[in-house]
Amino acid sequence: MRVKTESRRQAIVQAAAHVFLEKGYAGTKMSDIAQTVGYSKATLYGYFESKEDLFLVTVQTLADAQFNTPFSQLDPAGPMRETLQAFAEAMLSVTTSDDALALFRLVVAGSVDQQLAQRMFEQGPRLADHAVVEFLNLAIDRGELQRCDTTMAADHLRGLLESQFFHKRLFGVIQVPSPQEISEAAKRALGVFWAAYGAPAHEG
Repeated sequence: MRVKTESRRQAIVQAAAHVFLEKGYAGTKMSDIAQTVGYSKATLYGYFESKEDLFLVTVQTLADAQFNTPFSQLDPAGPMRETLQAFAEAMLSVTTSDDALALFRLVVAGSVDQQLAQRMFEQGPRLADHAVVEFLNLAIDRGELQRCDTTMAADHLRGLLESQFFHKRLFGVIQVPSPQEISEAAKRALGVFWAAYGAPAHEG
């Protein structure tokens, strides 16, 4: 029996990413991925029980690679406003990129399957939201954010960051914004956020 290896598993995920992004979840067969990576279907099923499992791991791998930088900006030891500005700029840089938009389209297409959609949400957006909520809770503890429903505040922050570029980029009506445009958009979004949620002594 062939011994499982991490390098072989990574090769399968890399091939799966290529095929899923090209054909979508519904249009992809395990045989397509096997042909791309050069392994047998039996080998693929030795590492992943189903196409759904391989898809979930692939989406998670792509998302981790893209969103690691923004979330690494949420340093609890740093100054809150500067930290959120760095987070916002990094998040806008990612979410307006071609790679992130391709991943978004892939996830939306896969979400036709409600069970699969729930599993994707639990392993991705829910965890991301939790990280932001925890950071906002810390801001409250430090007196920089008024006491509020931080889950809702995190939703509002995400909406503000998506408001200027995301849908226009998704439909291809604008090009990738420049670093200066991203910085200015982040400042505007956070200006609204702090006006709504900033503690009185820290507003302005």
